[in-house]
Amino acid sequence: ERAKKTGAARCALGHLSHRPAVTVAVGEAMAPAAKGKAKASNGKSAEAGKAKSKTKAPPNGKAVEPAAGSAVAKAAGKEAKDPSKNKPQSKEQAKAKAKGKAGAKAKAEAKVVKEKKEIKGVADRPRWESAIQRDWEAALRGAPEEVRADQALMLQAVDQSWRAITYASEELLGDHDVLMAAAKQTWWALEHTSEELAEDKRIAKEAIKQCWRALGYASKEVRRDRELVLMAIEQDGNALGFAATALQRDREVVWEAVTRNGSALRFASESLLADRELVLEAVKTDAAALALGVETFVKVSFRVLNVDFDALSLEEGLLTACTEALAQALALEGGVKSDVVNIVLSCPEELVVGDEDEDDEDDEDEDEEDEGEQRPGAEVTQDVVDVDAEDGSLVATLDEALDSEVGLHEPSPPASPSAVSTCAAEAGTGGEEVTAGSRDIAENVVDSGVGQIEEADGVCVETVGETICKTDEAEEAKPIPAPCRTFFLVEATISSKTAGQPISEVHSAFEEESVIAAVAAWLVQVKGWEDIAMDELVLSSFACEMREEHFRFDRTFVLDALRLNGLALPYAVEEMREDKAIVREACSQNGEALELASEDLRDTFSVAAAAVKQCGKALRHASEDLKEDRDLVLDAVRQDGVALAFASEEVRRDTEVVLEAIRQTWKAARFAVQVTTEAAIEAVRQDWRAAEDLMSIPHPLSQAQLEEVAAANPSIVQAWQVRDNRGAVLAAVRVDGLILRLVDPALRADYEVIQEAMQQNPDALWEAHPGVRHDEELQRLYSSGPMRGRREKLRGEEVRWPTATRDSAGADEETCDSLDSIVADALEDEEEEN
Repeated sequence: ERAKKTGAARCALGHLSHRPAVTVAVGEAMAPAAKGKAKASNGKSAEAGKAKSKTKAPPNGKAVEPAAGSAVAKAAGKEAKDPSKNKPQSKEQAKAKAKGKAGAKAKAEAKVVKEKKEIKGVADRPRWESAIQRDWEAALRGAPEEVRADQALMLQAVDQSWRAITYASEELLGDHDVLMAAAKQTWWALEHTSEELAEDKRIAKEAIKQCWRALGYASKEVRRDRELVLMAIEQDGNALGFAATALQRDREVVWEAVTRNGSALRFASESLLADRELVLEAVKTDAAALALGVETFVKVSFRVLNVDFDALSLEEGLLTACTEALAQALALEGGVKSDVVNIVLSCPEELVVGDEDEDDEDDEDEDEEDEGEQRPGAEVTQDVVDVDAEDGSLVATLDEALDSEVGLHEPSPPASPSAVSTCAAEAGTGGEEVTAGSRDIAENVVDSGVGQIEEADGVCVETVGETICKTDEAEEAKPIPAPCRTFFLVEATISSKTAGQPISEVHSAFEEESVIAAVAAWLVQVKGWEDIAMDELVLSSFACEMREEHFRFDRTFVLDALRLNGLALPYAVEEMREDKAIVREACSQNGEALELASEDLRDTFSVAAAAVKQCGKALRHASEDLKEDRDLVLDAVRQDGVALAFASEEVRRDTEVVLEAIRQTWKAARFAVQVTTEAAIEAVRQDWRAAEDLMSIPHPLSQAQLEEVAAANPSIVQAWQVRDNRGAVLAAVRVDGLILRLVDPALRADYEVIQEAMQQNPDALWEAHPGVRHDEELQRLYSSGPMRGRREKLRGEEVRWPTATRDSAGADEETCDSLDSIVADALEDEEEEN
């Protein structure tokens, strides 16, 4: 406490804060000096304190030992005497001690900084405090910088209104206490926070508690906090729009959001938009979510050539190994996991040798006649295609045959045992000429798919499909075995639902050259590949495309969505909006969906019936013809009687339909053209206000009907059309005499009406017009014996006095009798006064 009073002491403590043992000694040594030199200046005290506390080091670097009588020496002696301080410490203890010293030092420095600010402070602080207390805004509007930077004064202003923070200095906008005080009042204070405090989760939490929109002013670090984002989503699912991208990919977080507000689905990641279950959950609260559901696919396809696909498909293990190798190659290229790559291996229709068509044979004969006979030694005039110069394979020819969809056919003549065939491609005689004197048989790959037979010097040259066979004309042609399938088609599909990254990035990662190289590298490493490889591996027909499958094109999904929210009908494709079954399903869930149907379907009874059974008022969306359908209107009014308003006039005259509507609600009475007495009584029994509607319809109640209705519910005399109707009032007071107070004043003075009311209840006299209450004839009637008996009977029914019973306090029958007598006397006194 003494050290705080002088600047010299603070300087000394700050200089020696790194030596705890010496600091205590210096404080003790400075205490008497502070007492004796209280009037000395702060500057001189500081110099004296520094001179006494510092120990100068000699030039050679050796430390000078303190004097024996000094306080430092005493402190050092105490440390030397205390053996516990010199004991070796473990590493954990040393770290803990160092951490404690660092924390204490930081606190001391913060305290000194705060004290300096307070000392520097604001001049005339009490005046500013008083001004802020009176009117904080007027005080801060023209306040100097030191006032707006003072924490205490700004806290005083913020306690009155959070808007005071707009006058705070930039330094205070980063003060935790000031921002927290403002955030507790309103979440708008978060808009004015500094970048550092925007990451403070405690302030953000206080603001988000008040409004989920505060998440939009929070920092990226706060938006990545799962707990705070879920707190905002509990208020409104649209808070998902402020969440970090990682949380927008989190299915649990997105599920919480769309459960509360289906429109939050638009903030979900691409992979979650392909989640059918999630989209259906969003459709429950937002019909437009049906249009957001989409699954995007990247499809990669190519052909692997020079492979015996028949042998590959027969060996299950080899087929699986090849599929896995292809998945690994494509996964590495696309940057996805191999288990999300769906591989399908297939081969187009098998190429086999077959019979020629008759039409083809006729065409061949005509061609042969035009060409004439070949001279000896002439070459065969067929379009013979050389084999592939690079690898000697038949790949190119097969590929062209597939692209042109040309079929190969079996030769019609039976095979001859003596016939010998050789393959020009295998023998290396691809472009060799065949002379008429040659008796050998050769095969050459040709581009034609039509079998031809040519003769040259006794040599029969037969071209079948892709081969040319030269046989002896005396010998029958030998059948050529069907060629094996030398390639297979690879189709790989990657869905946005499982890709784990934007599907557009996956699509752009697939390039033809890199994919072909990767696939080739992986396939050749498959164990057993050499058994099915016919030649060097070749890939062709590479294609990569991205396509989208919107859920609204899926009939099954649309039906599931409409069962949850029928108003999602307009978000389905047009052809489904024309489907009777789909529209009926939508109307069964929400009758208002009938408005969204086509004109033809709104004229369909089954669709309209499904709508009005769910919502009677949906009858207004039906066609005019169906509004005249009695059965449809009955279904509608049984669900909602007010639907009678949308029926045709002819149906509104139907007494049965009107009665059904009024049974559902008395409010349907105003829409009827005419009603029966039964329907009118049913309406007024529910509410007397139905009488006003019954008297306003095109065919109002007759006098006889009105009197019957008044007898059913005397309260209808409150209706302005009935209160002056003498017959209705008479019928009403015969049931309830006291209802006389509600009728027209002229009828309250009518002697016949009053007497009829008194017959029902003698006390009705006091509800009559004041001018006739004291009439002698009426008073005599009121005091007559029958009236007294009637009055006592009614009062006994209306006022049920509790029956006295013997209780634990010892009340006896005499006490009960005296109570009854007191009540009787009180009633008599009341009658006399009246």
